[in-house]
Amino acid sequence: MDIVASYTELRTWLIAHPEAILALVFSMAMLEAVAVIGAIVPGVALLFVLSVLAAHADIHFVPLLLTGIAGAMAGDGVSYLIGRTFQHRIENVWPFRKYPQWLQRSEAYVEQHGGKSIVFGRFIGPLRAFVPMAAGIFRMKPLYFLWMNFLSAVAWAPFHLVPGYSFGIAAADNSLPPMALRVNQRQISPADYLERLQLMGIAGQLRGSSGILLERPVPVSQLPGFSGQWNLLLQPAVFG
Repeated sequence: MDIVASYTELRTWLIAHPEAILALVFSMAMLEAVAVIGAIVPGVALLFVLSVLAAHADIHFVPLLLTGIAGAMAGDGVSYLIGRTFQHRIENVWPFRKYPQWLQRSEAYVEQHGGKSIVFGRFIGPLRAFVPMAAGIFRMKPLYFLWMNFLSAVAWAPFHLVPGYSFGIAAADNSLPPMALRVNQRQISPADYLERLQLMGIAGQLRGSSGILLERPVPVSQLPGFSGQWNLLLQPAVFG
């Protein structure tokens, strides 16, 4: 199956259906915050791509931001309810039975920092999906948790939505440098190249490899297509 052709088809359909983009943003923001699931789903990469598509679909940023906040709050809320309902009994359920350190670290973090752990924990990769559950296990007061959940979601959403949305706006307005990159004898725009790099990063995560995520700047010479070791990833068909 040609993953790029399928993505292009899906991309075209999503841009024509803005409500579907918002639904996916809500779902990704929620799943990224749910215990266990959040440790598997490549939410950061997917939210970047969805934010780019939101800009191309002329979705205003405020509805996009509110959707992300709502999804993040819902995900933490689900984890909190699971922890509050099952208490320490959940430690005997897979995968916590096999990986007890997941909960132990989160419980220690919540015990040490209290409500602040809900806000700061959302930005700590290994703890992000488990801190709300630990808060539920310790029976943090629901209204207090809700307030901290809201603050953390308001702080978290812009960090994950602004970069992609800004990039999408710049690409749509042709504000990016008027140049083309030459990759495997084909010329593509910087916007197209970065979007497809992000797509390959998602595919890499889903198949269990390291993938390619644009989380930090790297020299152009190290990007796929500019050295022989990445030729298999950038066959001409990918950019055709």
